[in-house]
Amino acid sequence: MKSILKILLAITVIIILNAVPVTGVAAQNITGNLQNENVDEPAVAEEPVEDDNTEAVEEEEEELSDFEAAIEDREVIEGLFTFYRSEEDGSILMKIMPDQLDIIYLVSPTLDSGSGEKGLWGAMMWNEKPIVFHKEPGMIQLIEINTRFRAEDERTIKLLERMYSNSIISSTAITAEDEESEAILIDLGTVFIEDFMGFAGELEYRLDYENSKFTTLKAFPRNVNFGVELAFTTDFAPASLTLPDARSMRVVLFYDISERPDTGYMPRYADNRVGYFSTTFKDFTDDKDPERFKRYAQRWHLEKKYPYEQLSPPKEPIVYWLENTVPEQYREALTEGILLWNLAYEEIGIKDAVVVKQMPDDADWDPADVRYSTIRWYSAIDAGFAIGPCRVDPFTGQIYDADIGISIDMPYGNFRSFLQYAGILDDTSSFIPAGNRYDAFLEQRLNEISMLSNFNAMNFLRVSGVFEPGGKIEEEYVNAYLKGLVCHEVGHTLGLRHNFKGSRQIPTSMLHDVAFTTEHGITSSIMDYDVANIAPPGVEQGEYFSSTIGGYDYWAIEYGYIILDAETPEDELPALGEIASQGSVQFHAYGTDQDAHTGTWSMDPDCIAWDMGDDPFLYYVGALANMREMWDKLEGYWDKPGTDYKWLRASYMAGFFEYWMAGRTIKRFVGGIEHNRYRIGDPNSEPPYVPTPGDVQRRALEFLDEHIWSEDAFDFDAELINKLGGQVEGDFDWSIFSQPHDFQVHANVLRMQGHTLTWIYDPVVMARLVDMRYKYPEGVETFNIEDMFLFVRDAIWKEIDGGRNINSFRRNLQRFHLNILLKIVIDPAPGTPDDARALARMDLMHISDAIDSALAGRPLDYMTRAHLSEVEARINAALSAGLEYPGYNWAWTY
Repeated sequence: MKSILKILLAITVIIILNAVPVTGVAAQNITGNLQNENVDEPAVAEEPVEDDNTEAVEEEEEELSDFEAAIEDREVIEGLFTFYRSEEDGSILMKIMPDQLDIIYLVSPTLDSGSGEKGLWGAMMWNEKPIVFHKEPGMIQLIEINTRFRAEDERTIKLLERMYSNSIISSTAITAEDEESEAILIDLGTVFIEDFMGFAGELEYRLDYENSKFTTLKAFPRNVNFGVELAFTTDFAPASLTLPDARSMRVVLFYDISERPDTGYMPRYADNRVGYFSTTFKDFTDDKDPERFKRYAQRWHLEKKYPYEQLSPPKEPIVYWLENTVPEQYREALTEGILLWNLAYEEIGIKDAVVVKQMPDDADWDPADVRYSTIRWYSAIDAGFAIGPCRVDPFTGQIYDADIGISIDMPYGNFRSFLQYAGILDDTSSFIPAGNRYDAFLEQRLNEISMLSNFNAMNFLRVSGVFEPGGKIEEEYVNAYLKGLVCHEVGHTLGLRHNFKGSRQIPTSMLHDVAFTTEHGITSSIMDYDVANIAPPGVEQGEYFSSTIGGYDYWAIEYGYIILDAETPEDELPALGEIASQGSVQFHAYGTDQDAHTGTWSMDPDCIAWDMGDDPFLYYVGALANMREMWDKLEGYWDKPGTDYKWLRASYMAGFFEYWMAGRTIKRFVGGIEHNRYRIGDPNSEPPYVPTPGDVQRRALEFLDEHIWSEDAFDFDAELINKLGGQVEGDFDWSIFSQPHDFQVHANVLRMQGHTLTWIYDPVVMARLVDMRYKYPEGVETFNIEDMFLFVRDAIWKEIDGGRNINSFRRNLQRFHLNILLKIVIDPAPGTPDDARALARMDLMHISDAIDSALAGRPLDYMTRAHLSEVEARINAALSAGLEYPGYNWAWTY
């Protein structure tokens, strides 16, 4: 009888545990070896007392409730929630008490380990979700709360509930309920062994439930966390550079479910004059509010331990842990970079606000645990960058966790990525005038440019004999780079956005004045993207990277963290407004991503990443001189027996990278408009938009003409060019079959030249140039669309006016310019101003007339005559074709 009852009871438990959830998604037979890592000793169910009264025992077993039967013989793990784990199959039951229903918790997922490609990089954080466990008949729903629309009064709250929906993330059948306590049991696997992040759809996989499992489980009084290994499979394997068999992929997600921070934190309103990430919502409380949007600055809860002392330690510091995977040789530099922020906090009376600790090798906690903010190392085959995400209470903007990831390739660059950059863009079809396609391609890899720039700088310093690979000076350089890098990423986790105007606040003449830069930095904000500060010829080298935070950073920390005597966020606004109004103070200029990285809509030439100094024209004259000097030394440096010629090619391409950077920066002055964030009444403020003076725009075109477009801008030595060997070994993607093997001389030059022209003739830039005649204040030198057309035409076609032969590089450039003009006349892109069509047609007529004169004048070589004849034929065909005017495209006007 006893044996039969046990068998029936076991069958009942199995049926309950494998109940199919309401969503129709089953998570049956989930197994896994879970580590018992909870800090508090788990409660252990007592063993039943054996006695001779068999009938009494049978009667007791018969009286077990469904709830008791479900948890029998399971390990108990207690914390914010209580869990019951099966030693037999690894399944986990979660107990939800009645007072935990419809209570908001924060779910924070971290990709603890990934596939090393396509965005699945270990240590990546995903946004936190505010969720509630909501009970419906027979089921529990996991609902994400909509935080975008809010109100304070009951009437409006009810209105919003009717208008705006929450989202059901998942649902699951209730496994059992306890009649006495009303506690509810659910199978955790049916809720969290799920593809919440959408990996399957994005990567063309499907979730493999049977091979997915829990890995770890920890429970604490205010939070619980657990790891889930998700298996994905597909019948048609997508391309992969990392998986041994692309039909199967595994990733580990680390989830944390926690109570919302309850520290007495008071939100602080953000101000767009100072760059903080913000928690944004629409508040319907006040009918008289014309905007309704409110924005809270994202920041940590930082308070003085001794409020009345001028300088006090915090009640709770912001602690960053160096993960034990961080190489030991970099830990000191990273620590120094993190602690630089204490300089700013001390200015507002908080001492040692930021603390650094080292994660021990035998740590009993996981770096993905939200209670620990970490600096983590990661590796990816298709990404080389650092990233500084943080987690934020979506109701208040309070930061409660941060995990900074630094690619293993950052310290010394990545040769493979550099070759990819060099090889992919050899395809000159990317220069077909089609808006800003060239720059759009590269902006997709913005983060990698930092690594590429560092590779370029180290290459120059090695070839120039400044340091030997692996030597002490190189080690100091790398540590200086990492110090600034981690300081930048920590700034993000303190709430700060990028500031791409920082570099323009430092005089170019002071960039190598060590006394100046150690006090002010080589940029006025560590939140800028800077490049290695390499001295031009004839100038003694100063600091390569900022060794301190800048004036803007002090100001930004003051705004976000100064402790004010206020009862409500609204009470703080007068004092905060006074701080934010100081944008005109030296070193306070601010511009961020939407100002710098939106293609030709990015109109402010002073707001750009990876530039240097207040005079970029002067800076790049020196930088390009450095590259030409390096080219002269390449053969001597790489002339070592056994050296692969591909290294010589990569070094040579580093010079072209600098030319691309120069053109990328200088072209933005053409049609440029400075964008200021001042408000009415701010001291010494200017209007929001200030057109770039005409003389500066002309200077930009003169720079491009001399250093990028001219017939002698590039010089090639045949002996060197034939030594620029390509990569001949296969790699994971066998790119040797998809890239040219020999060095593409003309293609590489054209890509340096072409992207500057596609920018200048972009419809958005030309429309700004048309508008500029009405935007210049009286007394300012003007520059309009006709000035641009005339200058560029004369610069690119100067040989035909002089009756001179045209070399092959200039012929390519002229054809490229011709294609742009023909497209504007025959098939203009949306938004192209009609004035641009008229000017393009005039240019074509002028070029045609000049060609007639050139062909009838001085003798020209055969290739020049063939080139000009073909150009003239194309122009005549275009001008004789019927022209259709589609009318103005108003889509560009807002």
